[in-house]
This record gives sequence, structure tokens and C-alpha cells, in this order.
Amino acid sequence: MPHRPPHAPDLDVRRHRRGNYSMILGVMMPIFLGFAALSVDTGWIRMAESQAQDVADASAHAALIELRRSGDQAQAKAAVDTIVSKNKVANGHATVDDVIFGSWERGGAFSETTYRPNAVTTEVSRTEGTDGVELLFARIWGRDEASVEASAVAASRSLHAIIVMDITGSFSAEISEAAKAAVAFLDIVNDSHGKYDKIGMSTFYYIYGHERSPLTYLDDEVAITAMRADWLSIRHASRISGSYPDAEYPGPRPHMPREYDREQGTDHHVGVVMARDMFDRETDPFAYRAMVVLTDGQPINLRESTVRDDIGYVDDRWNVYEGPVPHTIDEIKVAAVAQATEAWDDQRVHTWVVSFREANDFMRNMVHGDGVFYHTTNANELKPIFEEIAHSLPLLIVE
Repeated sequence: MPHRPPHAPDLDVRRHRRGNYSMILGVMMPIFLGFAALSVDTGWIRMAESQAQDVADASAHAALIELRRSGDQAQAKAAVDTIVSKNKVANGHATVDDVIFGSWERGGAFSETTYRPNAVTTEVSRTEGTDGVELLFARIWGRDEASVEASAVAASRSLHAIIVMDITGSFSAEISEAAKAAVAFLDIVNDSHGKYDKIGMSTFYYIYGHERSPLTYLDDEVAITAMRADWLSIRHASRISGSYPDAEYPGPRPHMPREYDREQGTDHHVGVVMARDMFDRETDPFAYRAMVVLTDGQPINLRESTVRDDIGYVDDRWNVYEGPVPHTIDEIKVAAVAQATEAWDDQRVHTWVVSFREANDFMRNMVHGDGVFYHTTNANELKPIFEEIAHSLPLLIVE
């Protein structure tokens, strides 16, 4: 008899095992294919969900831009349709399920409203049974389509921007460049303004903060054109001796508030107080508030003067805040920082400070929120600095 190695399997047994493997493979193959189908189609659905979200984000963004530009909700809805029609989700186009206008509040709360909305919610989908995403391999399980949906919120705060301008005598040599810088800022925010954006200016010298330009809708072309011309005409407040009324009108800029004899000094805080009052008179509590302070950086002691009373002069052309006298340099610094800090704490005013000549620490401490401190000794750099600030204003939020 042939020798059989110990424990060697019988030939019939080996053949029987091969038959078992074939049977097991036959049973398992549909399961393997099912898992493969599940893996491929799951990836396909996830890609479709990602594309649907991109379409929702882009359409909400487009709607908000149109809403800011025109204030027309029908045109904003048309912008949504355009974006959805031009962007595919998987191998087809999504359906716009809803476009909702509302207000977006600090902290992310969305409330539906059609009255002066500042936010848009868009909802898009591809729904199984109508225009669902076609599946590739899941058909073997009897499923041809899958549903995907996405929503997005785009919100913008209206912009309330105030330039606080130093017009004291110590700033006289650079005031024309400062005026050009302010106008450059105005032009940039005007080019991309929303329906309810506003801009204004307060000026300061001696103990007085003046509301030179009330917060005005950028959408008011006539008023903004007049404001632009007025800002280009800004000159420093001249010190003029003489008796009233003759002292009021001589000189190249008869419409400027004047420093009369003995009215000397620079108090930055009065311009900030005036700006805060301007912000307070607005009715939109969720506006993005930006304050840009432009100064030569030189606080100067204020001494008491009665010259206006002596000559019977009253300036009633602007709303005016009148600061304290006497006021020392240290007191001015403390008051300026305190007012900027309170503006941030109480009103959420983002403060930028631009200083020509000096870089006193108190001006750095006035900066709050998104604000930045700039220092230059070159008057020609004022305009590009203001352009940079205008371009940096963060108004659009997409969730």
C-alpha cells in the first residue's frame, strides 16, 4: 500500500472543501457588491451634499449683495435663481425651496421680517422621487435616487461710519491732505454701500466738538455729493482777533467754526463725545459702527476763555458738544481713552486712530474692536491709510 503522510487530508475531503468555498463565495458575492455599492454611493451622496451647501451659500451671498445694493427683495430672489441655475449638484440642478428675508442680530439670531431686512436664508434641495440625485450601484437594492438638501444664512449689518477730524491750528499744514483722505474713505464706502448705510463727520478744536456732517444715507446721492464737496473744503479753524461780526467773515473759509483770540488747545475727547451722540441718535441698534479719528496727535492744554461771551458770538450752524476748561494734557489723554472705551463697551463702536506726527500711547489705547492704530509723518500717506481702513470694514457674514 502506498504510504500516506500522517494527517494528510483525503482527496475527497479536499474536493468537498473546494465546493464549500465556491458556495460561500456565491452567497457572499451579492453582499460584497452591496457593500461596494454602499461605499461608492455614500461618497456620491456626500459630494452632492457638499455641492448643495456650496450652492446654498453662494445663492444666499448673492441675494444679500443684491439686497444691500438695491433694497429690492424681488431682485434678491432673482439672484438666488441665477446662482442655482448656473451651478450643478451632482449631475443636475437643485430646486430653490425657499428664500426668507429677515433680521440678523448680534449672536446669530435670525428673525423673519420683510421690513428693512439685513439677512437672507436660502434653502435648496434635490428630492427623491422628483429630482433626486441618481445613484450608481444602489439599484441592486432597488433604490434609484437619494435626497440632499442645504440651507445658508447671509447677513450684513448696515454701516454707520463717522470720521472724527482734528481741525486745530497745529494741524493746519496737513489739513488739505487730511480732507482728501476723508473723501477717499467716503468714495470707497459709497461705491459698495448698502441701502441703509450712513456716513458722517464730527470735527474738534479747542473745547468744541461739532457735528459737521450728520449721519447721512449713502443712498442719498444729492446729500452725499454735497457732503463730498464740503469735506474737500475743510480747513483748520483760524484764530482771528477783532470784534464781532467783522471777525466772523474775513478769510477764505467763512463757513468754518473759528478759534478766536485766546481759544487755544486740542482736546480729542470732545470730537469722540460728539460722534457718540451722533451714533446714539440712530435707530438701528445692530449697525456696524465705525469711528475713524484723524489727528496730529498733539493734546494741548486748554485754558478758559470768555471771548465769545465778550463779543456776543453764538455759533448755531452745528450741533456742538462743549468740553471742560481748564483741561490739562493728562486729563485730555485720560478723557479721550475713556470715551473711546465707553463707546466700545456701550455702543460697540470700532475705533481706528490715524495720527500724523506724534504717536502718543493714549491714541493706541483709544483703538477698539476691529480698529487699528496708524502713525505717519508723511501727509501723502493719509489717503492710502484711509483707503485701507475703508476696504477693511467687515460687513458681510455668511453662515
